Amino acid sequence: SRNNKQHNHINAFPDGCPSQPLIHNFRTYLPPRVLRPGFFAYSCLTKLPSGDVGCVQGGRGKRPARGELGPQNVEFASFSLEWLTEGADSR
Repeated sequence: SRNNKQHNHINAFPDGCPSQPLIHNFRTYLPPRVLRPGFFAYSCLTKLPSGDVGCVQGGRGKRPARGELGPQNVEFASFSLEWLTEGADSR
């Protein structure tokens, strides 16, 4: 059985390069942050004009009784670099 408390994480790396997930360009990055609990199948990150980060993600809808995959919900979330880095970066 699946763990219902499973979280998907978004890892942010400079220049989209996860070759060294904790230290990159001599900068230490914090552990992944959870945008929302639960499953999502796809995410796309972009820098917004405000300087915040926008994320479009597709999550599962309610499952039918037979356990088939339900409809996809497309969601948008935004967050600041300050939130992502727990105050270490507010640019």
